[in-house]
Amino acid sequence: MNRSFFVPINSALHNLNPLTKLTFVFAVVLPAFLSSPSIIPYLVVIILIAVFVGKIQKQYIALFLRLILPAVSFMFIMQSLFLPDGDTILFTLGRFEVSKETVIQALITVSRVFFNGFIVCYFIAYHPP
Repeated sequence: MNRSFFVPINSALHNLNPLTKLTFVFAVVLPAFLSSPSIIPYLVVIILIAVFVGKIQKQYIALFLRLILPAVSFMFIMQSLFLPDGDTILFTLGRFEVSKETVIQALITVSRVFFNGFIVCYFIAYHPP
């Protein structure tokens, strides 16, 4: 029974030095957090290319859907409901008001966490336990 998320496939990315893989992770995570959120879709494309080059798309997508997507969805809902200071009310849910500003802030935060989860899934799929 395999208790790790490592996918044992012979590919160019699997054969890289672990420090090279870690350098790649930092090279895409830092811009995601230090620049504007509009750069994140481009970084996701880079990760998807790496996933396809490494031949782990099936396992990667399953891992991503089981771990990251539920957490990010929950985070988006909570931040949309509980962040204060919204002026443009989109709708009211009981005593909670969801505003345009809180949804935008939640999207920015969630996109960064989403990408971070995306890159963590990449790293653990390519690094042996």
